[in-house]
Amino acid sequence: MIRCGLITSTQPDSLPPPLYAGFWRRVGAHFVDWLLVTLVAMFSAGIAIAGASLNKSAMDLAIPLVMITAAFLYFAVMESSTWQATLGKKAFAIQVTDLAGSRISLGRASARFFAKLLSILPFYAGLLITAFTPKKQALHDFIAGTLVVRKPGTYVTPSVARPVPTPAHVPPPSYAGANLETCPHCRQNFPVGKLMNVLIERDGVTTPLLLCMDCALRAASGSP
Repeated sequence: MIRCGLITSTQPDSLPPPLYAGFWRRVGAHFVDWLLVTLVAMFSAGIAIAGASLNKSAMDLAIPLVMITAAFLYFAVMESSTWQATLGKKAFAIQVTDLAGSRISLGRASARFFAKLLSILPFYAGLLITAFTPKKQALHDFIAGTLVVRKPGTYVTPSVARPVPTPAHVPPPSYAGANLETCPHCRQNFPVGKLMNVLIERDGVTTPLLLCMDCALRAASGSP
């Protein structure tokens, strides 16, 4: 239907697509998350080492093991939670979803975490492709079938509808700069050559006149 010059539809409005999290927003969240994980892991490893007499080789093994375990639990649990985001992602207003925009399971979140190892090697290439893929996906997103999007309520801004001109709103034509001649009946100006040569007969006398099209049609129909 058309009302007031705006084209509307009887179909319900569909929800616009979400904004995908950009490269630098994801980098910022990644930095915050790994800073937190490193601090927690180092603190936990320090307590474990202090409470046990470990030789150097055992310590070299314990620290990476604690780091990986802490990171796995942190990312997998939080990204599959109702938050759908780690603390870093929460700070940057982004979250992880599946390809349909729904919350991911713990299994998918776990697969996403371990797929990050492929994104890191070689030279973080799997992470850098985020800047160039259509949906801003990293390699581990493709593998796990996930997306990183802006928080709910942030969508692509639709273009503002503009009124479609109706006959009542169409402005009269502008002939600025043209050579003009005036219709003697309506007294409006028109470019030279736009007036029509019309023969008007009154009291048996035929008079040639140059009239605009509207006035010529009215004269032909006998209207004043």
